[in-house]
Amino acid sequence: MEMKIISEESIRPSTPTPPPLRHYHLSFLDQLIYADYIPLIFFYPTDENISGKYSSELKNSLSETLSRYYPFAGRIKDSVSIECNDEGALFIEARVKHSAMEVIENPRHDFIEPLFPNNLQWKRMQPGASLVAAQVNYFDHGGIAIAVCMSHKVGDLATMGNFINDWAAIARSSEELDSLPLPTLNSASIFEGDLAVSPDVVLEKTSSYRRFVFNACKINELKKRVSSKVQNPTRVQVVSALIYKCAISASRSLPSLASKRTALIQSVNLRGRMAPSLPEKSVGNMNWIFFSGENGEAMELDELAKETRGALQEFCGKYAKRFRSIVSECLKEALEFVGDENRLLYRWASWCRFGMYEADFGFGKPRWVTSAGCVFKNQVILMDWRDGDGIEAIVNLDEQAMTAFENDENLLAYASPSPSYSLNEK
Repeated sequence: MEMKIISEESIRPSTPTPPPLRHYHLSFLDQLIYADYIPLIFFYPTDENISGKYSSELKNSLSETLSRYYPFAGRIKDSVSIECNDEGALFIEARVKHSAMEVIENPRHDFIEPLFPNNLQWKRMQPGASLVAAQVNYFDHGGIAIAVCMSHKVGDLATMGNFINDWAAIARSSEELDSLPLPTLNSASIFEGDLAVSPDVVLEKTSSYRRFVFNACKINELKKRVSSKVQNPTRVQVVSALIYKCAISASRSLPSLASKRTALIQSVNLRGRMAPSLPEKSVGNMNWIFFSGENGEAMELDELAKETRGALQEFCGKYAKRFRSIVSECLKEALEFVGDENRLLYRWASWCRFGMYEADFGFGKPRWVTSAGCVFKNQVILMDWRDGDGIEAIVNLDEQAMTAFENDENLLAYASPSPSYSLNEK
């Protein structure tokens, strides 16, 4: 990938943060989460060279957006707070000697990773660093890609999606500014409390990851396979069940993992599940985890899909509605579960249905939205495919297990490994 950085600056909020808002308290859940950057990248192919054409609009609209999300322009002060000092977000512009479609149709690691700002993707945020960083990549042979990295400390994927979509709406038209609902910045009052000792969550990392695409037709086949046990299964449920089943099979081929019990950790967005429900534009980390699949290797695919759906329903019925009052109880239960060294844990995050493909900055909706290759061991990220019905999965496993996993005939009957899968395929 031949590219050149053409500018780097800090974008400050268009309006200074008022003194009463200069101290932003992190919620209990924000304090628990690790500070690594979440990466997203949006590809917009065009036939023209638009290098620099939208530069001022993107900068000005980012400045306006930061005024609304004012903590994002600040800096972490200590383990429980952000100093909203308006130091701004890192903004980089780069020129790439390729076309956007070259990357889209051949999504190799060495093509995608340089497009992120300062190689921050999945990296631990350093003291004094920007909470948000963006890199706008102008392709000499047509197209643009906007990559954003946001510290997990200030929010989850829903928060990041709202931020980027608001930025896009303001960039698209200044008239959007007055009609755009403001984000809700009161998570500390919802999830109250301070940790006695700030956690230092460090997840094991490995570079052994792969991308897979499940198109809508294959997902429908999976749904039919489990329909005898699960009525109206979701695409996330059936794809998750298949990947988990194949991951367990792969781990059993390794002597060091063969005897370990397995379990699946999935995250759930609490916003619409609490009582009363929270606004969709609530800023912060508002996810929690639930567990399933402890006997996954002994289950058929339909049984596993049924078990994971039941675990979600149980969590929502038992915990979600009253979560704010029992968060300490849930934390204790989670720590006991993940602390069992005899368990081999697989972590799942669904980034589907967060409206990423609505991010139109003024040059149309994105052709492809994806992330950097996930580096956390035994982590799976599911994202919307561009048609809204398929799923892109980024899977990270132990290197030896990955060899068995990516050659599993049960997986390949439904999934297309990327980059061999063309984004032009219907």
